Formats: sequence, C-alpha cells, structure tokens
Amino acid sequence: MLRLRSPFPLYVALVIATAAVIAAGSAWQLRDAVAEPRFWLMAGLAVLADARTFVTPGRRGISVVVSPSLCFTFAILLCWDLGPAIAA
Repeated sequence: MLRLRSPFPLYVALVIATAAVIAAGSAWQLRDAVAEPRFWLMAGLAVLADARTFVTPGRRGISVVVSPSLCFTFAILLCWDLGPAIAA
C-alpha cells in the first residue's frame, strides 16, 4: 500500500482539478463578455491595480496585504459571472 507522508499534495491536486472543471464549465460566459468594452475596461483596471499590491503594517505588528484588484475582479464577477472573473 502506498502511503504519502502528508495529504497536502493530494489536496493541492484536488483543488487544481476542481478549479479546472469550474473554469472549463464557465468558459462559455467569456465569449459574451469579451464583446463588451466595459469588460475590457474593468479587466484592464484590475491588471493595473494588481501592479500596485502592497503590504502595510497592521495592528500588533501583523502585516496586511492590500490588493485593490480584488474589487475590480469582484465587479466583473457580479456583471459577467464566474468565467470572465477567472480570466481577469
């Protein structure tokens, strides 16, 4: 019987496989979104905002990661659904 030292590699493989299935199932939505200039504006703003991700000092010396691109990606998720949000 094959025993793994830790179940973590199996977990990572399961998460990647699940994400691939979800992305493949949502890919048809991307066809409708790319035809709209509003999608490209939001995706471009998400990419530009992600270029400036930064870490700020939080309370008790714990660092806080600020990622403004999540706001734009969430807006894409609300407007065009999961496939375009994953692509962005």
